[in-house]
Amino acid sequence: MANMPVSEMRLPPHLGHLLAARRLTSAKDVLSLPEVELMAVLDAGLPTARAAIAHVSEVACPPCQTVPAHRFPPPRFSLYRSSGFGPSWAYRLRYVDLLQALALLEERVRLGGGGRLATTLAGLDKALGGGIPLGKLTEVVGPSGIGKTQFCLKLALLAALPECYGGLNGRVVYIDTESKFSSRRMIEIGQKSFPQIFRQEGLAQKMAGRILVMRPTSLADFTKSLEQMKVTLLQHDVKLLLVDSMAALTSLENEKAAAGFRQHPLRWALSFLKSIAEFSKIPVVVTNQVRSQSNDDGYHFSFEADGKDGTNYAERFDSHLVAALGVQWAHAVTIRLVFESHSGLS
Repeated sequence: MANMPVSEMRLPPHLGHLLAARRLTSAKDVLSLPEVELMAVLDAGLPTARAAIAHVSEVACPPCQTVPAHRFPPPRFSLYRSSGFGPSWAYRLRYVDLLQALALLEERVRLGGGGRLATTLAGLDKALGGGIPLGKLTEVVGPSGIGKTQFCLKLALLAALPECYGGLNGRVVYIDTESKFSSRRMIEIGQKSFPQIFRQEGLAQKMAGRILVMRPTSLADFTKSLEQMKVTLLQHDVKLLLVDSMAALTSLENEKAAAGFRQHPLRWALSFLKSIAEFSKIPVVVTNQVRSQSNDDGYHFSFEADGKDGTNYAERFDSHLVAALGVQWAHAVTIRLVFESHSGLS
């Protein structure tokens, strides 16, 4: 039913014409988009987006079926009972969907998707429940010079370290879009953070050899690289994927594209990043820049809001700094780490 054409759904004429004009031709095209993203694609308000979802869902989704009690597996039912859901709720689930959901849950548990990559920063690790989560997309956002690249270099080093030293003992894919990666700087960080480890002869070179650096020149090259590496990540024992920075790629793309088409390649890149994290059960860390935005709307961060002389720059310029890449990106990341400078300390 996901591939059911919109043209066969007998939707209200204005809605059918709108979806066709935006090239949303199937139920999957409509229902796979979050409300915010669908609003952007349709260039319409929230009521219109919700109406589209409701109409398509009503036509495309199969009817709910009741599962007889004698066909419901008791061991599987106990999972729902322990979660506080009663039998009357559980029996209304479609049997096939239930089995698929449980199989997916069991697979995730078996693969250990709840692991963490410790950052060795005690306060941050405590806030994150042990470190950067595996199988999730984590964003690091902050102004230029705050230390985002240095943080990525340290994460790359930690992922490459042997497990006996607290690392993941694997390879790292470092996508460097601004040519900021420095193996020398990474080794300096290692020598300062783990002096007892890096005294061992040849270990620094071994760690550097585990890091593959890629430098795509466009968002299209970046997406193509992600497609090619998705299956090979597990084969090459890659334990961390870093992108520094995503905003730099999109800024290059925006110079070439019209405003109405900027979000499409970004959606593809975002989809691939999330699927790689989920499929490979590795942490995916992406850095993001900040941009100026009018004070009329939106939440803003506190960094660079006040000058050293006490001047409030937000009031002076009637603007503030926000994370780049927009609302769609912000809703897609699992964790956002905001780097700020306070009292001269980062």
